[in-house]
Amino acid sequence: MLLEDLATGAAAAAFAGTLRDLRTLESGTITIIQGEDMGQPCRIEVEPTPERGAPVHVRGTSSVIS
Repeated sequence: MLLEDLATGAAAAAFAGTLRDLRTLESGTITIIQGEDMGQPCRIEVEPTPERGAPVHVRGTSSVIS
């Protein structure tokens, strides 16, 4: 288990883009759960675009930090 910060989507986007560029992930959606250990669970879904180096689509829930 890794301790993780609350979700921003930036790390999830970089992770999915790296998997796509390494051709480990060619299509589909990755679901990442982040922040559970901190009591602020966030669900992030990342869908890569087919072209290497291109942006990825990020969506999901987040936590409000005040």
